Amino acid sequence: MQGPFCTRTGGSICTSSWAKLYLCLLGIIPWERHHPVPPESRLLPDWAPFYLERMWCHARMVYLHVGYLYRSLCVYATR
Repeated sequence: MQGPFCTRTGGSICTSSWAKLYLCLLGIIPWERHHPVPPESRLLPDWAPFYLERMWCHARMVYLHVGYLYRSLCVYATR
């Protein structure tokens, strides 16, 4: 499925998180190859180092939705 350039430069493993997200949603690569995005981190207290309320508003909103997709292991059904 990958062309010579993709194979030579590392394939789907060396892509960005966004590309891996789309490949996982399409069922091309398994969710185990995507970086973990635990939605439970939303429950962290405000003194935690990765408190979501301190993130940039757009990144925070994207992170919540990606966390949901990661937890549900959603794959787009083509049939």
